[in-house]
Amino acid sequence: MERRRKFQKINRACRISVLLVLFTLFVALPVYATTHAGVTVLGTPQMTYTLTVGSSGFGNVTAPGVGVFTYNISDNVNLVATANYHYMFTGWTGDVGGIADVNDHSTTVLMLHDYNISANFAYDPNVIPADAQATIDLTGTLMALVVAVGMTILTLGFGVSLIRVGNIGGAVGISIVGILAIIVIEALMGAFR
Repeated sequence: MERRRKFQKINRACRISVLLVLFTLFVALPVYATTHAGVTVLGTPQMTYTLTVGSSGFGNVTAPGVGVFTYNISDNVNLVATANYHYMFTGWTGDVGGIADVNDHSTTVLMLHDYNISANFAYDPNVIPADAQATIDLTGTLMALVVAVGMTILTLGFGVSLIRVGNIGGAVGISIVGILAIIVIEALMGAFR
């Protein structure tokens, strides 16, 4: 009888231990497996990673933003970098192993680890600001107008001076030269715009 009770206690203890192990494996700690790009990651659904995003200046990260963000394992996070005016995006640097395309300003990062990344920007000399282009156009037009008016006044002044002296043929010749000079200057100003 005593032996039977000991056996029942051991049997009960074993059953409880097995139940606790099964409960832990299948309920309390479910295993999470995901495969991306041929890499299988095991973990629990509660695993999270941090994404630290910075910017080198001359631009901003508009998605998800600049700062520290927390994501679940295998989340695919959108990254969008926007350059300031007169600058261009040059690439993502740092822990770039999970980034789909490090040279694309709009890409994604697969959260399989903690990442610390930065968006980089550089000066773009090929960009002419719209207001600067308008200023250039206006300045060129005004300069052409001033030169044309100045040449016309100068030509008329010479013409009037020569008419007063009595040399009408010379005044007409200078006026034609003045008009030709205005046309040439206007053509040159148009070529340099």
